[in-house]
Amino acid sequence: TFLEGNLTDRFYYHLRTNVNPSGKFELIAAYIQYNLNDKNWFRFGRQFMALSLEDWMYPLDLAAIEFSAMDFEFAIWSSF
Repeated sequence: TFLEGNLTDRFYYHLRTNVNPSGKFELIAAYIQYNLNDKNWFRFGRQFMALSLEDWMYPLDLAAIEFSAMDFEFAIWSSF
């Protein structure tokens, strides 16, 4: 599930969830953003931290390769 939008011109919300193949619910990202102006804002909540290309790929979309051991060990995934 992916929901995002503006509550007002100052408040933006983002919600991303997943149900994995075993049926377990996962909260990937959930935050609200307060826009100070056109260039500056604050975010509060859980945000997905993608630091490598592998973080943007879903495992089922990979054809012949797996995630690297480095990514499994050092990836931040979600951060509060």
